[in-house]
Order: sequence, then C-alpha cells, then structure tokens
Amino acid sequence: MIALPAIDLRGGACVQLVGGEYDAERVRLADPLAVVQRWAQAGFRELHVVDLDAATARGTNVAVMESIVSRCSVATQVGGGLRTNEAVDHVLRVGAARAVVGTRALEDAEWLRALAATFPNRVVVAVDVRERGVLTRGWGEALKRGLLDVLEEIDALPVAGLLVTAVHKEGQMLGTDLDLMDEVVGASRLPVYASGGITTMRDLRELERRGVTGVARRTDETEVRVALIRDGGPVTIESTVPFLDHMLVTFARYAGLGLEVCASGDLRHHLIEDVAIALGAALFAELPPNAARYGDRTIPMDDALVHCALDLGGRPYYRGPLPSSLYDHWMRSFADNARATLHLRVLRGRDRHHIVEAAFKSLGLAVRDGLVDTGGVFSTKGSVTVERP
Repeated sequence: MIALPAIDLRGGACVQLVGGEYDAERVRLADPLAVVQRWAQAGFRELHVVDLDAATARGTNVAVMESIVSRCSVATQVGGGLRTNEAVDHVLRVGAARAVVGTRALEDAEWLRALAATFPNRVVVAVDVRERGVLTRGWGEALKRGLLDVLEEIDALPVAGLLVTAVHKEGQMLGTDLDLMDEVVGASRLPVYASGGITTMRDLRELERRGVTGVARRTDETEVRVALIRDGGPVTIESTVPFLDHMLVTFARYAGLGLEVCASGDLRHHLIEDVAIALGAALFAELPPNAARYGDRTIPMDDALVHCALDLGGRPYYRGPLPSSLYDHWMRSFADNARATLHLRVLRGRDRHHIVEAAFKSLGLAVRDGLVDTGGVFSTKGSVTVERP
C-alpha cells in the first residue's frame, strides 16, 4: 500500500497543526529536506507538499519547496497559495507532478475551468471541510455553497482529482472522518485523495475499502491481459466495467483490430488506467516499421461531434480534454504508451456518454488509418522508424 506523507511548510520548517488551528502546532522539524529524505528512504513513492504560509498570506516557502521538488527522488504534488496561472505553471515547471489549488479554485469557478483546460489532469482541487462546511483561505473562511454543490461544479472538469481534508480531524491522531469520505466518493466521479486525522493502518484500509484513491494504493492494483491482432479477428472484452467494455469493443471494431482484454482490479479508475496502458503498449508493439502513422477523423453521434487527429510516430503527447476525467485520463495513458501524438476536440455535444463514445470511434478509425503499411518511411527526413523497447 502507498500513502502520501504530508510535508507542511511553515517558516522554513516542517510542521503539524492540530484541528486546523494555525497557532496549535504539535510538531516542528527544522530541516524539511531531511524529513523528505527519510520518507523516501522508507520507501514512499509520492509526497504531498503544502506551503502553509502562502496559503494564509503570511509569507512563502517557495525556496524550500523548489529544493524539495528538484532534489527529491519521488513524485510530489505541491499546494498552498497557488492562485494564479503563473504560480501553477511554476510548480509544474520546477518538477511537481501535480499542482494543488484551493482557495481561488473554489471562489472563482471560471478561473478553475480555464486552469483545468490549460493544465489538463495536472491540477488537484483541495476541498477543505469542517463539519460539512467548505473552508478557504487557510481554513480561515467558509464558502456559502455546500459541499455537494462544490463537488458537482468540479466533477465535469479535466482535473487530476480531489484532495479532501477533514479539517476537524487534522493533527488529532484519532482517525479521519470516514462518513465524509464516503459521501465525497459517492458524489464525485473524480479520484479522491483523503487527508486529515489518518493515523493507523486500519484507517488506510477503511479508506481504501470506500474507494479513496490517494491515501492507500496497492502496487499490484490490477491484473490486465491484452492480446491484439493488427489484421483483425475476434473481440472479447472482460474488464468488470461495463462502459469500458463497450468503449473497447467500439474502438476495436472501428480500428479493424482483433482484441482480447481480460482485466480485474481493486478500484475502477485504477482498472481503466491500466487497461489503457496495456492496450497502448500492445498497439505500439504491433506497429509496422513503415506505418502511415497519421489518422484524422471526425465522428458525429447524436448531439456530439468529436474530431481526432493522430500520429503513431513515436512522439507521445495528448491534448483534450474530454468531459469525463476517467476517460480523458484513459486517452492520455493510451497515447503515452502507444507513443502517439493524440489530439481530441469536442466540437459539439452535451451528453457525456455520446461525446466519449464518439471519441473512441474517431480514435479507432484514426488508428486504422495510421496502421496501414505504406512500404516506405513516411517522413520528410527519410529516417524515421519505430524502435522497439
């Protein structure tokens, strides 16, 4: 199981606050880098770093944060006072895997929508909760909107997840608010990262059982088997996720592929992501050395109209987004592992199901075009070929 240790920065030190009270400091460690190194040596693979001073407009720990991100051997997500595009861009450019935004994201819905479009699946939205009220500005102010209203506003955006902190449990070492986490997981399609009061392995197991993403996660989350035949054949899909099964059958038929997928796992989003990774890798392995590479298709489906542009030329890149964060992430994971450049544009549509299905259909047809063996290298350079790993 994997937990994300929290590195809370205040005045250049690593601290722990109790109950969300800024003056109730339980722990202070003077050398945050040494703390980070101990977590890494203990085997943790991800860290959560928060600048408490920036979050409360008391100052900044940006230099310490940059040192942690640049020198740390594990992935980091960084938050605290990130209230401009420039601030988010900065933490991502210095090496953070994800940026965590809270106050402005919750107070300015238009800004969050634009930010998510600019940095798709790189932004986590922090939702700090005390007794079901949503807090901002370093836990100092309460939103007028309720928790469920906030979750509904965020749910359709291409963000990497929700970081939900039970502020009333923070630092008390008495366990977290499991009912709160249950409520959030049930109300949102997004991955949920839980925080606040998590103390024991029992807490981790209970959160995992409820479908929480970021507190605990097994290294052997899923078992996925993919067999792909480039020249066609039977299509058999068994993933335990009916909508994913439907999309994979659609993709295979439109791509003209024979495809067998057998997948099982702990959480739905793990399973969906790992199927994308395995299928992308399988497609890359079947790519002819002289493939046409390019496919460009636009597909209507009732109210939806989706355009797909694809290059199977070994340059992984994805640009969306789709209105479903799960299947937007599927497309990114597929493109990364197929080593493909993939652009999807939603030209029209309101129905999320129709949009996602049109995206899989257009991707399938683009893959069909890109897999054609031209008998020669399709590049003005005359030297581009696909290298096997």
